[in-house]
Amino acid sequence: MIIPGLFTYIKWVAIYFVMVFLWGCSSSVDPKGMELELYPVTAKLTLDIRQYEGAKQAIVTFVQTHKEQLLFSKVELNASSKSAAKLTQFARKQLTKVGVDPINISVKQSHTDQSHFLIQFTEYIVKTERCEPTSIWSISSMKNNYGCYVEGNRWQTMTNPERSAGINE
Repeated sequence: MIIPGLFTYIKWVAIYFVMVFLWGCSSSVDPKGMELELYPVTAKLTLDIRQYEGAKQAIVTFVQTHKEQLLFSKVELNASSKSAAKLTQFARKQLTKVGVDPINISVKQSHTDQSHFLIQFTEYIVKTERCEPTSIWSISSMKNNYGCYVEGNRWQTMTNPERSAGINE
């Protein structure tokens, strides 16, 4: 004689054990976002103003050398005398001539005995995380962060679109 509901009870117990078994065998990996590191790099030119024309030429060379970085950075000009203040006006003209937004140029006056001029800016270099090569054996153990390839490539296309398109300069 079969007890009514015994089959249903056995069915639900079996489903429960299968669910517990499958849940216990699943791996729980916390999703990890993209890791970025920012490195500040400051470039500066300090001039002791004795030869005004030589100082102007040094400013022109500095601005032309760092043209790409200056376009997107805050630039600080610092003068410590009246002749250095003239050089500050010259540097401001040179910076706006190459396309630096005047809002990104700050001028400071310092009062010292010596006649110095300083131009500096800070650029932030972005470094993405290093992704390990994927192998068939690491897929089952979930050791690698597979999202870093997609995120790293996306970040590279945003920061350097010419490199991602294969355009070499």
